Amino acid sequence: MCSFLKCPSILSIISWYAFIIFLIALFYYIKSRNLFRSILVFSVGLNLIFFVEAAGNSLWMRIYNVQWLQYFSLFIWPVANVFFIIKSFWKYEKA
Repeated sequence: MCSFLKCPSILSIISWYAFIIFLIALFYYIKSRNLFRSILVFSVGLNLIFFVEAAGNSLWMRIYNVQWLQYFSLFIWPVANVFFIIKSFWKYEKA
């Protein structure tokens, strides 16, 4: 049997990436005290991870029957992130 650090599965790699992105968003929140933008950083980072996985037609998404996550991360999540980025900068320009 294989241990976690010797041959990690794709789900554990995604979990580590998500944890790293969470730490980056937390650090951004501590520095800027802007909750909306720190959540946006977290959302964009997670979207990048899942977008790469979904664009590569990931096997684990088919095995665990989460094709909805594949479609969501390819078509809906990027549009929502672009909308929130525009809203964030529009809010910043008005202030």
